[in-house]
Amino acid sequence: MTTGTSPPVFPFLAGNGEMHTLTQQYNWAATPIGGPEGWPQSLRTMLSVILNARFPMFLWWGPELIQFYNDAYRPSLGINGKHPTALGQRAEICWPENWPMIKPLIDQVMAGGEATWNEDQLVPIYRNGRVENVYWTYSYSPVWSDTGEVVGVLVICQETTRQVLAAQQEKERFQLAIETAQLGLWELDPATNLLHWDSRCQELFGVDSNPTPYEQAIAAIHPDDRDQVRESVAWSMNPKSGGHYDLTYRVSRPHQNQPRWVRFTGQSYFNEADEVLRFAGLGQDVTADRQAQQQVEASEAYLQRIFRSAAVGIAIFRGPAFVIDVANPGVCVIWGRTEADILGKPLFEALPEAAGQGFEEILATVMRTNQPFTGRELPAIINRNGQFTTVYFDFVYEPLPDADGTVNQILVTASDATERRKARQQIEANEAHLRLLFEQAPIAIAILRGPDMVYELTNKKYLQLVNRLPPGDLIGKPLLVGLPELRGQGIAELLQEVLQTGKSFTATERSVTILKSEQLETNYFNFVYEPLRDTTQEAAANGTATGVFMTGTDVTEQVLARQQIEANEAHLQRIFRHAAVTLAILR
Repeated sequence: MTTGTSPPVFPFLAGNGEMHTLTQQYNWAATPIGGPEGWPQSLRTMLSVILNARFPMFLWWGPELIQFYNDAYRPSLGINGKHPTALGQRAEICWPENWPMIKPLIDQVMAGGEATWNEDQLVPIYRNGRVENVYWTYSYSPVWSDTGEVVGVLVICQETTRQVLAAQQEKERFQLAIETAQLGLWELDPATNLLHWDSRCQELFGVDSNPTPYEQAIAAIHPDDRDQVRESVAWSMNPKSGGHYDLTYRVSRPHQNQPRWVRFTGQSYFNEADEVLRFAGLGQDVTADRQAQQQVEASEAYLQRIFRSAAVGIAIFRGPAFVIDVANPGVCVIWGRTEADILGKPLFEALPEAAGQGFEEILATVMRTNQPFTGRELPAIINRNGQFTTVYFDFVYEPLPDADGTVNQILVTASDATERRKARQQIEANEAHLRLLFEQAPIAIAILRGPDMVYELTNKKYLQLVNRLPPGDLIGKPLLVGLPELRGQGIAELLQEVLQTGKSFTATERSVTILKSEQLETNYFNFVYEPLRDTTQEAAANGTATGVFMTGTDVTEQVLARQQIEANEAHLQRIFRHAAVTLAILR
């Protein structure tokens, strides 16, 4: 709601942003908090910080929870949604779709409780003409009045929908690969000697406990293979071995006469002291492979998890000495100080160890140029509890200009990114390991995308199976361009059926003619085609398949051997039937 005349411009609302203008023009006199001329200093200071910040911020003020927000928060409201009506509106009226979720958090903070922190939280909101599932990382912090009472809630947030959906997609692709190839996951904890494994691995060993003591698992192994397994595991956990583990052996299952053959592969990971940190990998039932000299289908895909475990800190520095005027509990935790230790002191007096690490120059440049500075995972040596520790920070130095444009204050938003950095490095190591397992998988694997069945990914086993090397011969090409000899054999039609129906297809001993050594050669294959689906909301709703995940093994030798045996038996039968003399077998 706005008036027909231009309201006076208050210095703490001055600025050129959209929300500066809308906040200045709003008819605040018609709201419970009244006009800006009567606003307390605490509200004025907080609005000056919020409106000039480039990090998404939102404020609820007073018992009616009247709303303010800045330009950085504006995109989160979408098109044809709550903007600009959310400005000046009561929270309960603005957020009916998620009020039962957020009201208890607001009440907690308004009652003087601790600030809240939520990471990658699903909070549906109405925007773009509909209610959308939106993920957020956000905190609710109390805003104190000049008399020491909680009079508002400051929301610092960032939408993480895209990152969350990407992580879900990677997880689903990995789970699809594991389920399709019928693999199990296991990890041996070197510290406790306990095996942590999934239900498939437990079933292979005939146990129903997780975790399982290592010696209990060894007891399930065939007596003739136990010593070999122990020696192989011990050698793989020796840094001189390179950490690689790959062993096929028998498991003696209760109430079964014949043992089950299993193949367990994995990798040990060592620290700088050559101590084992992790020993993990895959397990699979290879009984049929062992008996018929075939390879059981296996696959690995991509897994990427995003770890975000940083708490947001806020501070305001003033003047050329960067006196700390404002510091919330979050920044105190990051710096390893109490408010009494730092408030009212110059930054490099309160944190003397920070001097000489480049921060003076960055802050001076921000104040001189009126340009913000964003740092991501920058290292700093901090004295925490008497110990100097290297910490990695994500932070933004945002200039806060006065009404005349002079910069005398800098807003700092910071979070400790140390654990996320460590997590990312671990994820990268895990991804490298998974890619290695995928490439070394004992079966052929390929991914084709779109109606033209374009090759997106192949492993070495697949390239050997179709006699195409190097990998560039297939990647990016449609199926019938890369393998033109498949035309007319029904393979392309089967793939199209899987893509269109979304139903998997399994073939056993299927004959396929492949070009080898410039000659067409008929081979026999076992293979599985699984549909790949997009994880976006629209695609998930209609079940659309976007590609096909292929796994296969060459069983030509086994098929030809069986056919030869059957031919020999038929030939002998003919000899017996047409023999001129009586033939008999005596025992």
